[in-house]
Formats: sequence, C-alpha cells, structure tokens
Amino acid sequence: MPVDHATGARRATYGGTTSLTIDVPADETQALLTVVPKAYHSRINDALLAALAIALADWRAARGAPETVSLVYLEGHGRESIFPTVDRSRTVGWLTTMFPVRLDAGQVDLREALHGGPAAGVVLRRIKDHLREVPHGGIGWSLLRYLNPETVNILQSLPRASISFNYLGRFDERGAAGWRMAAEDAGSSIAAERERDHPIEVVSVIQGGTLLVEWRWWPDAHDRASIADLAELEAKGAAFATLMRPGFALMTAASRRRGQSNAG
Repeated sequence: MPVDHATGARRATYGGTTSLTIDVPADETQALLTVVPKAYHSRINDALLAALAIALADWRAARGAPETVSLVYLEGHGRESIFPTVDRSRTVGWLTTMFPVRLDAGQVDLREALHGGPAAGVVLRRIKDHLREVPHGGIGWSLLRYLNPETVNILQSLPRASISFNYLGRFDERGAAGWRMAAEDAGSSIAAERERDHPIEVVSVIQGGTLLVEWRWWPDAHDRASIADLAELEAKGAAFATLMRPGFALMTAASRRRGQSNAG
C-alpha cells in the first residue's frame, strides 16, 4: 500500500487515529439495497467491496503503482451456519470473524468503472464470485491462523493487509419493536494505546436510510488528502457513490439482460 510518509519502526495506535465520513444519499442507498442485488444476484457487501477494489486500483495507479490486486482484511458478523444444527437465534452479543481476502479489479477501464459504466459490472461479478468461494464466511481463518499447530507458522509468515473493511449492516430504528439507539455517548470502544492492526480501516453502516462510510487512518503514514482521494467522488477515488447510482444499476441490469438474450 503506497504511503505518504515513511514510518520506520514506529507503530500506529488507535489514539492517533484520524477519520472522515462520506454519505450516500437515501435514493442511491435504496438502489444499492434493491436494484443492484436484483440485477446481479448479489449482496450489499459485494457492491461495496467491488467499489473498494476499483477505488484502490485507481488510487494506486495515480501514485505510480498500477496494481489491480489489493489484500483486504474483511470483518464479518461471525454468525455462520457451519453445520446444520447451528441455532444462531440463541446468540447474543458482539461476534465477529476477520479474514484476508484478495480483491482483484482485473484489467478493466478504471475510468469507465469509476463513472458507473459496464466495467463496474464486470468488477462486481468478479468480486462476488470470489467472495462466494470463501468457506463458511471466513470463520475458519482464525482457527487456522492462531490455534492449528500445523498452519499457524505458515499463515503468520504471510503479508498482512494494510486495509480492513467492515459493513455493520442496517441501524435503522423504524420497526425495531421497542429497540432504539442509546442517546448517551458510549465513549471510545478501543484503548488509545492499543496498536492498530491495519493502517487504514473502512467501516460502513446504513443509518436513517443513508449509507455512511467512515475512513479511519494513521496520519503519520497518510495525509488527509490521500485518504480523501479514496473517499470522495470526483476526487479520483471512492467509487462507492458512482457505483451505487440508480442510473448505473439500471444500465448494468439492461446490459446483463442483453447478454442473456445474445447468449440465447
């Protein structure tokens, strides 16, 4: 991952974290939740990670590193049906899985993809198919990485991802059957002195019908302008908003139908 400043042996901590948040308008968020999945038989994570892959590939190319592959640490909800008798309804609390994924935007026209053209649909299909190959939502990675004596040393020696991604889901309170978000400030959830696992973190959530994407980073390694290039539409980055436009979804759905018609 390109950096703006060499950090040497210094270690990033959560106390030194900087962040910025972008939001996707409600109508575009709705298209992301409805039109895009219908067109591609996909999930919201597929589209968000496809957008991230496109943005990272373009961001790297602008910095002289034309690499389409990015290693990303993906965080999941941790409630996977790993065998038929699992009853997830009896789980309470914060569970999680974390595992590395290789996001490859492929050899596509990044400019076209960033503007919601057919290339974006190509990347979305590629990322979707790749994510489906991850067994049990990645829940076995940590078992192999930390607990299996036959694999722990092998996996420990592999490169670590510089960026992590987490989609928290929907936090809308409508129809919540008595549940609502607490108004009080919960304070910091991570100790300031704890070392960061990844220099860049991307955390997304749908709240009030709007998709919010928060970028957190270590300012000793990256300038705000560099991260803004990833997070801001029209600033050579953040393919999120472009990829989610209703026009893109309708166009790519039509393209997919034409492809099926030609194949027939």
